[in-house]
Amino acid sequence: MKNTNKRRIPTTFAALLTLISLSASAENFDTPEYRQQYGLAMINAAQAYQQGFTGQGVRVGVIDSGIFSLHPEFLGRIGGGWDIYNNRAITQNWGIDLEGHGTHVSGIIAANRNGIGMHGVAFNSQIVMIRSDDDGEGEEEESYEQEDIAFARGWNRAATFNLPILNASLGYNGCDPGDSGSLAEPCNILDYGNAGNIEERYPRSLEGLRALTRGDTLMVISTGNEQQPSPDMLAGLPHYFDEFEDNWVAVAALGEDGQLAGYSNLCGVAAQWCISAPGGDWDETRGIYSTKTGGGYVRMSGTSMAAPHVAGAAALVKEAFPFFKAYHLQQTLLTTATDIGVAGVDSTYGWGALNVGKAVKGPGAFTDDFAVDTLGYNATFSNDIGGNGKLIKLGQGSITLTGTNSYQGGTDIVGGKVVMNGIQTSTTTVRTGGTLGGTGTIQDVQNYGVVAPGNSIGTLNIFGDYTAYPGSRLEIEVNENNATDVLQVTGNVQLDGTLALEGGPFRQGVDYNFLAVNGGTVSGTFADIDTDLVFLSPSLRINNSGAIFDVQRNNVAFSSYLTTSNQIAVADALDTLSSSPPAAMSAIFDDLLNSTQTSISGLADSLSGEGHASVQSALLQAAYQRTNRLSERIGGALDLAASSSAYPLWVTFDNQWQSMNGRNGAADTRYRNHGFTLGGDFSIGSDWRAGLAVGYSDGRVETDARQTSTDADNYAVSLYSGKSWRNGNSRLNLLFGASLSRHNLDAQRTVSTGGAQTLTTDYHGYGRQLFAELGYAFQVSPAGMLEPYASVAWSSLKTRGFTESGGAAALTAESRTDTVGTMTLGIRGLTHVSVGKKQARLRAGIGWRYAAGDLTPTRLMQFVAAPTATYTVEGTALARNALVMELGAEVDLGRYSTLGLAYNGQFGDGTSDNAGSVNLRVRF
Repeated sequence: MKNTNKRRIPTTFAALLTLISLSASAENFDTPEYRQQYGLAMINAAQAYQQGFTGQGVRVGVIDSGIFSLHPEFLGRIGGGWDIYNNRAITQNWGIDLEGHGTHVSGIIAANRNGIGMHGVAFNSQIVMIRSDDDGEGEEEESYEQEDIAFARGWNRAATFNLPILNASLGYNGCDPGDSGSLAEPCNILDYGNAGNIEERYPRSLEGLRALTRGDTLMVISTGNEQQPSPDMLAGLPHYFDEFEDNWVAVAALGEDGQLAGYSNLCGVAAQWCISAPGGDWDETRGIYSTKTGGGYVRMSGTSMAAPHVAGAAALVKEAFPFFKAYHLQQTLLTTATDIGVAGVDSTYGWGALNVGKAVKGPGAFTDDFAVDTLGYNATFSNDIGGNGKLIKLGQGSITLTGTNSYQGGTDIVGGKVVMNGIQTSTTTVRTGGTLGGTGTIQDVQNYGVVAPGNSIGTLNIFGDYTAYPGSRLEIEVNENNATDVLQVTGNVQLDGTLALEGGPFRQGVDYNFLAVNGGTVSGTFADIDTDLVFLSPSLRINNSGAIFDVQRNNVAFSSYLTTSNQIAVADALDTLSSSPPAAMSAIFDDLLNSTQTSISGLADSLSGEGHASVQSALLQAAYQRTNRLSERIGGALDLAASSSAYPLWVTFDNQWQSMNGRNGAADTRYRNHGFTLGGDFSIGSDWRAGLAVGYSDGRVETDARQTSTDADNYAVSLYSGKSWRNGNSRLNLLFGASLSRHNLDAQRTVSTGGAQTLTTDYHGYGRQLFAELGYAFQVSPAGMLEPYASVAWSSLKTRGFTESGGAAALTAESRTDTVGTMTLGIRGLTHVSVGKKQARLRAGIGWRYAAGDLTPTRLMQFVAAPTATYTVEGTALARNALVMELGAEVDLGRYSTLGLAYNGQFGDGTSDNAGSVNLRVRF
């Protein structure tokens, strides 16, 4: 088998040695490397590169004499393949080419753009080589049967790779214009006479080619170099076998002057699937510059060099439109070719000169039905598309048309979307699964599916009639500027189906003119109006000038789809203003009035200001720990006083972490607080002790679900006292104390309703606590005691009023006082142990606490911008019943100091309050 479809011209100068920079901008690919392979400029390759297409991710098959895979131009460019003669895979590290033809062809397609020598048309694509031409190894001419067997092996092997594109720079004849004897062979497709003669001579080859066609491979085939009026048999095969036509591209060769090269076969009877591309001149110094087997570069000429320009261009188009099948690639390459000589398809040049800079913009004509499934991709055809054919859009995804399109077959949108942003001069039919959009100008529209004017907001112009059928939809979008999509029609309008309203916000008192009719009549109406609006109802007005809709507040209350008391409270307050919202809160009411059954709850939560009330919950809960700390201090002092070992001065460092689960719709709240307390106490008589403590802590209350946080600086002063009545090894303990606290509160919350707003305020809180405890401690071992106890406590928290700033959702509130009383019953134990020479004490306790009072703090709120919108919001609830725990350990450091660790916890009704402390006690 021979590669007769080529001419080789040795190069007359060495490979380019100067390394050039590859930092050219996207707008300038015209580099020395680009110019060295002059065919690139002839096909306008730089225009394709400027649009971002380089062949990335596309595999191009080549059936040829092999490839020298170690050439630097092929580094990373080998995507596999098979060497039929050595029966082994071709890889990046192994690939041979004894003749050099396949290496040269592959370089034209995919040589690297690396600043050296030249680069390929699709320099980021990958070559899959089928080494099938054994030229240079055979000794004699092959018989037809041998030729058929050899070719068939190559076709069948290529079919196993599922290639989108296969370059075949080869032929089935042995004609040589210089050898009159050889011309007796069939030299072009017409010499075979009929399909039967080809079937008889090459049955195996035809089956292999059918396998490639079934696999949807685009076959790019050189026409041959015998100066024939029609191509070689392989390139011309669809002339007798129309089953191949949609997968075939025959390629004639152009010289550097852009005219048909003297050696090239004409397109002839293959004109409908033929194109012309650079192949080099007769002059051996003006061949196509490409890679050489063994390394370096060489010039060759022939239609063999023209075909890989087209194969590389097909890779760029495939990258631009990954969903294209062989037919779409073929039609796009052919219909975007540049006319040469006689305008239109002719027997010399076929469709004309390859123009890949135009081809990557989509087809130039629809010659027949161009049925394309975009497979979910969104593509743009920006060429002016002519022809007598039809565009049939299938599958998901979209095609945007931006050109001035004159194709006569019309547009049939079966699936996905066609966006008409250019001009269309034939009828568009929108099927049940299709959508038409855009801002262009089109002819008559038959709508069985969806028409959605605009690209977002815009006007779609119909110069003709618009007919909507039952089940169809006209989708109209509005925006925040009260602009709306418009369907503008110069002919007659027949309405039916559904009017679907989208976008927003929709506003009361606005006329939305969405259908404009100039000169025609309007008949029919919409069977339905589809909208997500819950709290607004649209109404429609139709006449021969078009159609308008507006919206009005209906009788569905905001609270109809709300479940929590806070949501309902704020929604009911705002609902009183919903028919005529205040201007300052227009954006907030836009969101509320345009909300859905599911979204209204989030808007109400965002607006409620609930986090402010939950601050009261956190501070009241924290007051328990202050009572615990004083109780622990005076109780421990009385215990030590019994042995005349009291430490009158003490300091405690605390870290408190609190978590309150939201109930009844309130959000979870966390409080983190750390600080210190410094105190001192003294004896009064033999059994009384009294003391004073001051403390500071820095805390943060967070209600994440409401995007609210409050920083709290807390100051406290406390008095405490206690007395023990001893009776042998037991004693009755009475403890009591009082505290005053001040809280500097700095709050911030983020509201998204009505646009992003960060609202801030600062205010103060004042707390008061009283507690008393009665316990009976008795000895259970020489070193241990148990103490059942009962305690009561009262806490009051007054939070001052505040006014937020920072947005239309700002709230103001008056001061509020909350009080909580608790009763605790429990038991604690104390034991003395020795740690080396040191004395230590271990303490543990457990109890039940019952709380009453303002367990769910509330706050009366009103909107700054709407003072009449007043409501009460609830914070996170405190636990009514809780388990309390205490653990402690302290050790004497010497005669004058002791160091201790303590933990106090409270758990109940989804609330956990934990405090850990380190304390130091000293005496003099």
